[in-house]
Amino acid sequence: LHNVTAIERMLIQLEETERSFDTFWMKHEKRLTQCLKLRRFEDSFRKVS
Repeated sequence: LHNVTAIERMLIQLEETERSFDTFWMKHEKRLTQCLKLRRFEDSFRKVS
């Protein structure tokens, strides 16, 4: 019974960690995508100049 309770607590922690990471990733993925687009634009601009 003790092991079952410990596993249930660990599963709850894992779900909370997953939610936190999903929130973090949604925020940072947008920034990373914008940075990548800017770098590609800068690279294209240098090739044209």
